[in-house]
Amino acid sequence: MSLRPILFFRASIGLAFFVALLAVIAARGFAQNGPLAVIAATTNAPVIAGGEELRAPDLVREFYEERGFRAAWEGKKGAKRLAQLISAIGRSADQGLDPADYHQSTLLAAADREDVETADLLATDAFLALASDIRDGRLDPALFSPGM
Repeated sequence: MSLRPILFFRASIGLAFFVALLAVIAARGFAQNGPLAVIAATTNAPVIAGGEELRAPDLVREFYEERGFRAAWEGKKGAKRLAQLISAIGRSADQGLDPADYHQSTLLAAADREDVETADLLATDAFLALASDIRDGRLDPALFSPGM
């Protein structure tokens, strides 16, 4: 009996495993380097993306962990959602909010440069912060009414 078929089978299994491993790594998205790697590796510390500190780093980290650190704002649908978010950030002034609090200029610059990772991270943080501020308000009422 020749060992050639057995060795070929083992090599094929090894190659298949290696290809599957590469597919898993690729599916994890950006977590290997760049801004999303920072969010993956940072705990209990400020997170900076595009020169701006994220307002909700723990929520952003949890969001990307649940997605396997894949981008949320890319592709055709993601680009449409990003445009809607940027528009909503611009209109946040109508609610008495400051668009600069939601990374408006840095997000636009990252999107224009096609810096996908930075834009993705800033957009996620901006979305979470804007939704929270619209729902709960931006100011702590206890600061103005000590009895609350």
